[in-house]
Amino acid sequence: MEENNSFDRMFGWYPGVNGLTGKEFNLVNTKDPNSQKIYVDKHGKDLPPCDPDHGLPATTSKIFGAAAVSKKDFTNASMSGFVEWENENGNAKTRYCGVMSMLTPDRVPIISTLASEFCLMDRFFASVPGPTWPNRLFMLSATSAGLTETGPWYHDEEGKLFPQKSIFDQLTSEGLAWRNYYNDTPWELFLGSLAHNPEHVRSMEEFYTDARKGNLPSFAWINPRSGINITLKQGSNDEHPDHDIALGEAYIKDIYEALRASPQWNETLMVITFDEHGGFFDHVPTPLKDIPPPGDGETSYPDKGFLFNRLGIRIPTVLISPWIPKGLVVSAPPNSQKPANNSEYDLTSIISTTRKLLGMTSGPLTQRDAWSATFEHLFDILDKPRTDCPVHLPQPPTPSTLPEDEMEQPVNGLQTQIMATHAHLAGVTFPHHVEKQKDVSEWLQKHYNIHAELTTKWKHSKLDSAYKVVCRPVGDNNWADLLWNVNQGSKVSFSTISLRKLSTMCLDYGAKLVAGSVVGVSLCYPSFNPDTNRDPSQQWMWYNDSTVRPAANQTLCLTNSVLEGNQQVSIQPCTTSGGALSLQQHWAYHGPAPGSAKGDGHIFFGDDLNSLGVVTA
Repeated sequence: MEENNSFDRMFGWYPGVNGLTGKEFNLVNTKDPNSQKIYVDKHGKDLPPCDPDHGLPATTSKIFGAAAVSKKDFTNASMSGFVEWENENGNAKTRYCGVMSMLTPDRVPIISTLASEFCLMDRFFASVPGPTWPNRLFMLSATSAGLTETGPWYHDEEGKLFPQKSIFDQLTSEGLAWRNYYNDTPWELFLGSLAHNPEHVRSMEEFYTDARKGNLPSFAWINPRSGINITLKQGSNDEHPDHDIALGEAYIKDIYEALRASPQWNETLMVITFDEHGGFFDHVPTPLKDIPPPGDGETSYPDKGFLFNRLGIRIPTVLISPWIPKGLVVSAPPNSQKPANNSEYDLTSIISTTRKLLGMTSGPLTQRDAWSATFEHLFDILDKPRTDCPVHLPQPPTPSTLPEDEMEQPVNGLQTQIMATHAHLAGVTFPHHVEKQKDVSEWLQKHYNIHAELTTKWKHSKLDSAYKVVCRPVGDNNWADLLWNVNQGSKVSFSTISLRKLSTMCLDYGAKLVAGSVVGVSLCYPSFNPDTNRDPSQQWMWYNDSTVRPAANQTLCLTNSVLEGNQQVSIQPCTTSGGALSLQQHWAYHGPAPGSAKGDGHIFFGDDLNSLGVVTA
């Protein structure tokens, strides 16, 4: 998935598609029908003069025009406000950020050659009429959990990762291998199912090795380079408007040729797509009618009131496989591939199709990917894989900029958000000293590695049986630790419960929160501070009735088995009938008040003779 290009910008002048005639235009002012007309042209630059606005309000105005938006008339996607928005934001001198200037096929010979050799989809839409993060979330999880702008946190709560189930979770549950290959860093670490699985994250060097050895997984998600490598002088290849599109062309060529030479080529589908339109013009109206929201109960933020009931702007998408006929152009989906009468191809079509191609039994993640059209029928056209697929692609265009130029550019908004995620995951403050793009990539690599090492150790600690949590007489010998800190944060209602000697370990109810789960300890993740702790199984509520309950399910209680002559501590349904089980769910913390800077104490059961603690297993 590359960055920020509309279909018309990349393929508007490509033959045989729903492209441009040269008669398409935008008014400088949609409220004045006599205002200047700005026509599309063929003079798009590899490096546009500025970064067009592609946030939700901007995209809404670009789709409908300010005249319609002022009347709150969202019934006609006239695609008339691209120039107007950029003009009103002071970009007239840059020819409105180049939003009407498109690239001809000879300017993008790699992706154009792949389109001519395989399949170009000319009616494929972004899932959200807005920017990067919401669309990448839709691509991976069929929802943005309410997010409408590029910002790294769930519900705008700093450090809170997006919790929704993703295609990665579905692949894992079905025993299918998946990997996220990256250049300088993985991008979507704001998604919990990626951030917490570094064992699935590999470098692009490993991708090329895996392709050569025939060791590619069932599903691979590939991230471009987000910042220039100053050592190798390799520029960003994400095709973001402040990065040379020629570098993205070279990147696509490298990936294709590695796949083409792989012993797995005859089993491979390569999808090239873009997360959104980047603010650039596209003439095809965005679908508006009866587009289903995800249905996950989330409300929009930070833009209030958006219902996720219309698609984004058309984006380039190319399907590459020896099972696809040469020169295929796919527009609207056939009825057989439409779960609903109005189903369209959008980013969630990729994961919907993935499940079918891989024979997965997992159902849709949300109402959106249940609705989106699929394209697995394209693999039924040929009886056998083609043997005429090119082994090598043309030379990519020569970059129009020097690496030194990119190095000195200020950090862009996308890089800022990626760094914000990495800073939190690595437990450091945001790097305000990183002001130039030359410093982005190295900083990201370093701090991703910190996060990956921490997360790997945490996951291993979940499987480590070195310590056992027990409730037994205080006077018994051989305690590994029996003193605890009850930690209370300032931003959350739950507590973490950490040990004194084993100060990096927290009380943990295990992988599954069910009655009977045995309680243990694991590395506090990433720390015992509740404001930053991301491990739900380490998050507890200390009730006024002296029960200790998992924050995720407060009908369950921390329970000991002392009265049965057993030292085991587990999670059981809370009872208040006064019976034995109820008695064994009451705890007294003999320590400083929660949140105190220093001090620790016993967590007693009963008469202060039996204490919660850990022993060496």
